[in-house]
Amino acid sequence: VDRFNLINQELGYDGGDLILGTIAKILSENFSQNSKIGRLESDRFVILPLEVENLNQVVNFTMSVFGIMKEVFCIKDKEMVLTTSVGISLFPKNG
Repeated sequence: VDRFNLINQELGYDGGDLILGTIAKILSENFSQNSKIGRLESDRFVILPLEVENLNQVVNFTMSVFGIMKEVFCIKDKEMVLTTSVGISLFPKNG
């Protein structure tokens, strides 16, 4: 989640925790059947698709993540639109 520290400043840590919990729930609801999902650290999640055969599938998967994260989050009577960044690594090419 981009600029998450600003969210904590605006909403406090409890508001930030609510957003992270909501994101985790959304990711689980949308990707848990064909992926492994985890939270690496404060505002960083990992989604590992289990069955990817080509780069096109990776691009489509990534676009679906961006689409889901375009939702408006309502926390503490404030509407927020979050942006996300994605890093992609393919095995065995990238380790």
